[in-house]
Amino acid sequence: MQTSLSTARLVLRTFTGNDFTALRALTQQAEIIDILPDWAMSDAQLRDYLAAWQQFYLTEHEPISEWLYAITLAKSNELIGWVGIWPKDGLQSSFPEVAYAIGREHRQCGLTTEAVAAATQAFFASSNTAALVAIVKDWNIGSRRVVEKVGFLPRGKTTVPRGNTIVPHDKTTVPDEGEFDFFILPRPNLASTAAVQLRAATTDDAEQLAAIQRAAYLAHARRCGPWSSDSDSAGSGGYDCPHKMAYAIATSHYFAIEVAGVCVGGIAYLGPIAGQAYVEYLHVDPAFGRQGIATQALAQLEKLVPKPIVGR
Repeated sequence: MQTSLSTARLVLRTFTGNDFTALRALTQQAEIIDILPDWAMSDAQLRDYLAAWQQFYLTEHEPISEWLYAITLAKSNELIGWVGIWPKDGLQSSFPEVAYAIGREHRQCGLTTEAVAAATQAFFASSNTAALVAIVKDWNIGSRRVVEKVGFLPRGKTTVPRGNTIVPHDKTTVPDEGEFDFFILPRPNLASTAAVQLRAATTDDAEQLAAIQRAAYLAHARRCGPWSSDSDSAGSGGYDCPHKMAYAIATSHYFAIEVAGVCVGGIAYLGPIAGQAYVEYLHVDPAFGRQGIATQALAQLEKLVPKPIVGR
């Protein structure tokens, strides 16, 4: 992983022991620790945390599994925030989470987006990871804008269970639970580097499959108008509801369409009835459109169905 990244206005670099005072000031801003309580450390914990990361920088080899950058202004070298990538305890995802913060004086001018975009691109360049994830409270509009501008895709909601979340390197433990909006950032050109696979869906997949179906319906509405008479231009007649998706998963042969473990769509069939099975659902995230994914999914489904399958 690169130890330093330069953007138009920023330098992202590894932390040093000299950053303690500036970092301490940032972690005392309520705007930061109210959202990222992991950073509400004592002086001793923060010093240990910085020391642990400095050791980590020296010993970690590619492909990397986690990283932490200090965000500094290119013109003044002022430390104004950080962006980290690491596994999150309690989060139901096999992909690392992106977490970030910036001081109150430097918000709403695109600097956070600039930093997160640079860090995620560098991480993909140094890692075999297929995707990164982010979680955002539904009221945190600013953070939502950051992940959306960087290219993260909405995947419904997720819940971090009640309990203690341990920050990287186990330096402090604080509560961090509840419901979050869930986003995923696939590796660039993911579908061209990995095979399409079908996995039997479970009700745990309902949120993300409903979010993908919502995106597919919205893309269709923009191109062609409402899907049906009971839909409006911004909806899908209820087919993007996680509860309805959970019912569909439970009552049909429903499969998640995955690329390198990243869910990119869903496909389901009913039957066989009178010797034929029927495709009931087929939707692919528009972000993965026009790459032959639906065609590959159908071909794989035909191998799984005991009788000829037809469209419905």
